[in-house]
Amino acid sequence: MNEKSDKVYLRSFTALLISIILKDDARTRFFNNEQVAYFFKLANTYIFAEKDFRGYDSTNGWGHALAHASDLLVSAMRHPDYELQVAEFFGNLEELILHIQQPLFDNEAKRLGRVLNQAFKMPNLTGNDFIYYCDRIDRICWQKHQQVKDPQPDYCLDFWIETLNAVFFISDVHDLKEYCDMKVQNYYTNLGYQG
Repeated sequence: MNEKSDKVYLRSFTALLISIILKDDARTRFFNNEQVAYFFKLANTYIFAEKDFRGYDSTNGWGHALAHASDLLVSAMRHPDYELQVAEFFGNLEELILHIQQPLFDNEAKRLGRVLNQAFKMPNLTGNDFIYYCDRIDRICWQKHQQVKDPQPDYCLDFWIETLNAVFFISDVHDLKEYCDMKVQNYYTNLGYQG
């Protein structure tokens, strides 16, 4: 997974298929505990291990691995047997965000926003912990942004803000919406946008 190859299509669409299967298993249990644990492990690792962030390729079609991996993790998180490993999840999320080195414009941030929104709803994640970890990612993205020399673009901060913006629009939790709005407004203020 560390190099760009057409194997991304197999990985990506396998993740999408497993997400559909996990969604069904959450309603009508047909997997045993060992099988479900295996799929949870895939959901927890694939999204953070994939390095091929192609969206649509005019030759081969949709790769969309980050979006499909996000769908898989959301399906896992919605399963009644899933338990979020909070520190591990946010550590991996931080690493993922920091390694975005290209513009992603095929709804990847929106799909990752669904993951964050679902994580917020997990019973073992407090609102304070959520804010702590997101503040940490935000701070590290800003530090990276300040180290980038013009005219080289910084995609990680932009992707992070797009993800928070997506959470703002899909969340039905007032405090979460306020937090995301504050981070997005801070982004525009710090970059000197007026209006």
